[in-house]
Order: sequence, then C-alpha cells, then structure tokens
Amino acid sequence: MPGIWVYNFLQLFVIACALLAHHASTRISDIIRLSITASELVRGKITLAETADFWVKGTKSPGYSIIQISNVIEVVSELILIGCSISFVWDATETFLLQGTCNPPNYIGSVLSPNIAIQQFIQGDADFATIYNYGLPLSDGIIGAWAGWPMNNPMDSFTIEGQGPVYIIQAECDDGQPQPSINTNGASNIVSSVLSSNGREFMLEMSVTLPAGSVFDDIAQTVVNSTFQQECVVFVQVGVGVIQYSFVSDQWSAVTGGRLVAASSPSRSFSVAYPTSPSSFARTAQLAFRETTDSYGVLPLIRQSVFQSVLNASYYPSQGATFCNYLSWATYPDGYYHTEAMYRGLAAGIGSSAHYAIMQYNPSLTIAEIIYWATMRATKKTPGFTEARRALQHPMRFALDTAHTLSRFQTSSPDDYCNVTTRKSVRAIGNRIVRYGEDINTCENEIGHLQIGEAGFISTVKEDKMYGSFTPT
Repeated sequence: MPGIWVYNFLQLFVIACALLAHHASTRISDIIRLSITASELVRGKITLAETADFWVKGTKSPGYSIIQISNVIEVVSELILIGCSISFVWDATETFLLQGTCNPPNYIGSVLSPNIAIQQFIQGDADFATIYNYGLPLSDGIIGAWAGWPMNNPMDSFTIEGQGPVYIIQAECDDGQPQPSINTNGASNIVSSVLSSNGREFMLEMSVTLPAGSVFDDIAQTVVNSTFQQECVVFVQVGVGVIQYSFVSDQWSAVTGGRLVAASSPSRSFSVAYPTSPSSFARTAQLAFRETTDSYGVLPLIRQSVFQSVLNASYYPSQGATFCNYLSWATYPDGYYHTEAMYRGLAAGIGSSAHYAIMQYNPSLTIAEIIYWATMRATKKTPGFTEARRALQHPMRFALDTAHTLSRFQTSSPDDYCNVTTRKSVRAIGNRIVRYGEDINTCENEIGHLQIGEAGFISTVKEDKMYGSFTPT
C-alpha cells in the first residue's frame, strides 16, 4: 500500500458500509412488519384497537425472534470489526524495492579537518537538529551509531542497515550551587579534565558554569539570578553494533544527515529502538557492548572531537536566548537551563561531538580498495584474505570471486553492509546475462577497458590486445 492512510480509509469505508447495511436491514424489517400488519388488519384477523399492541410492543409482531437475532448478529459483527481496526498491530518488515550504494564506515587515514572550528560547527548544527540525529536517548545518556552514507537517494525515505561503530555516553550531574563571585559575561563555560582513558573508553570530570538568570533550580523551584555551577561526570564507550539508520531525501537529490532508528549488540543481548529507548540505561548498554572492541578505529577521532568541544570551552547564546545550542537539551520549553536536565544537555552535546567525529569517514577509497575491504568483511576466515589478495593480483578472476562474495553477502545478515533493503534487485540481476570483458566502446582503441556488464555491451577479451596496464595471457 502507498501508506497507512490507505488502510485507514479502507477501514472507515468498510465500517461505514456495515453501519449502512445495519440501518437498511432495520428499515426493511419495519417495512415488512408494517405490510404484514396491514394485511392482517384488512383480512380481519386483528382489530384496529389491537394494531397498536400488535405493532408497537413488538413481541407479538411477525418475525420478531428472527429480526432480533439478526440485529444481535449485526451489532456483534460491527463491534468485532471496529475492535479489530482499533487493536490492529503493524509489524515491521523488510521490503525489496530498490538498490542503492553507500560509503561504508571506514576510518583508515581519517582525520578531523584542521580548517573547521568544531565548537562553532556543532553550535550551528545543533540549532536545527533533534536528539535522534546524534543518537537514541537513554535514561542516563544516549547511544549513537553510524552505518554508512548513501551515495544516491533510492526513494524519499529509506533505511541503511548494517554493522558499524557505536558510542555510548553516560552522564551524571549534581544539583549545583550559585556562584555569585563568577562572571561568565553571558557565556556557558565548560571546563573538563580526563579521569581515565584507554583503547575502548574514556571518562571526563566536568564543571559547567552557567550565566546569571539562565538557570531554573529544580530543587529550590526558582530562577537563579546569579551565576550557577554544576559538577558532572561523563563516561564514553565505543564498540561495534548492528544499526538501522534512516534518511530522507528531497526532489533535488539532497539527503539529510539522517537519524538513528535502532541499534543492538552483535549478539542481540542488548537492543534499543525508537521510541522506547528512554526506558533503557547506558550502564546496561556498556556491559553488553563490552563483548566488542573499537575495530573501526574511530575512538581517537571521537576523543579528539570531544576534547576540543569541552576541555575548556565557552559557548554563547544565539537568537536572543539565554542558553547555548550545545547544551540546548538541558533546557525546557520555558527557555531556562534546568538543573535536573543538565545530564541530558551534556550527553547530547558530547553526542553531537562524537557524531561529528564519526562522520569523518574516508570516502576516497579506490575500486581496488573497496573490493579488498568488502571481500575481507564478508568473512573472517582465511578464504576472505585469499580472495581479497587474488582480486588485486589476478584481475581476470575478479568476476568469479565477486559473484561468490555477492552470494555470501545475501546470506549473511549481520555482515550485509549498507543494505538499503534491496536484496531483491540484486537477485534480479542474476536473471540477466552478465559478462566480464572489454567495453564495446573501446574495441577500436589500441588499449581496451575491462568491465562487468550485460551481454551486448561487452566484447570478448583478445589475448594480443592491451587492457590498461594488464595483458591477458
């Protein structure tokens, strides 16, 4: 169906038809009873005085029992129909529509751009973001992840599913206290120190100083008219998980930054999804993801981005507000920072810094590197290394190895990277005659070009002709 509105319309149409049928049957019953009553009156079987008793009271009318049973059956049927429409549950399913390509989460050689001021970038980015752009909210933090970036827009709304890096952020803050002797000049200041750091995680101790008149103290239930300071601790852990990330595109082929829909540990011992993620705790996620490591090598980027954002930073408000965008999730609609929500502001702020880092994937892989990477990720066994190396050393074997790798991709759910719900289109390719040979457009050239394509567009490889830097033997 094009959308849920079609089902809702059909349900309303069926219910309306049932109500009309019920009303019509009642009217027909009245007409029949009136006709029988008139006939009995004409034939003298009842008197005019008996007509009212015969007709109005109903129990003496002809066909009374049958009509009542029919009415009960109709009412019960309509109630069942309406009840089913209300209690109807939609189950998520994978549909096979179109195929798209994407840049996988590869961080080999990735660095943070020295030409971008991270604090200013994130301040602007957070101004139009929701928390789902950076991760799913938890009871005491957020969980974020990245599955890949689409290279085209197969439809207006689509999802990339696959394995990728995951970051879990846990934040805790005290109730805070006024600091009248400190003047922040309208800025929200964050000063942090590193408590611990290793190859999987790091912990920060943070002091957040907020300008006068910007904080609502949820303990005292009043707006604080002096500078206010809260002490917090933030724990960041990185691992690998199975991710669903949704994107929306427009008619001019632009794609949004996307939003995280669901994430789970590889063993499925922990999973969260929109909109029920706030019922889960960051500590539970941390324990589940300890079975994984930072195999994507993204933690150094996240650590660098977070440190540049919060080690010693001052954020100023914009658009006439008293709060800064970096900590905007610590506010309520009244426009004030709330002491009970500061953990949310820091978790989301650091989540935006981590998301900025995780977006610094390496999109400049060559075809040979992509083939090698994809083949390596298809299996952790020795044949994966063999086929990846052979694809580079013996290009003529590329077609056979690629076919084998693709078939393995289709049967490996966790390792099916950047799957834009498109396995059907891949299967459809198998029904065509696909060849590996020379592009027909280069047949007259001295040096030919080898590629994979449909029959009719590919010519047979000639042993005495040069193809790039490779001569068939």
